[in-house]
Amino acid sequence: MVLPDVQINRHCRIRNAVIDRRCKLPEGLVIGEDPVLDAQRFYRSPNGVVLVTRGMLARL
Repeated sequence: MVLPDVQINRHCRIRNAVIDRRCKLPEGLVIGEDPVLDAQRFYRSPNGVVLVTRGMLARL
């Protein structure tokens, strides 16, 4: 699910994720394919849904 005002740049792959409003995903970002990497960078629920916020993206 992508909330309003989200910018998704080229070559991004997103699966099973919620992208918070006003996020800007950098080119080539992959979300939802590697559970270990997702858990390190974002919040990953026990069911495998990845939450992405602007604060989390700022730490990348």
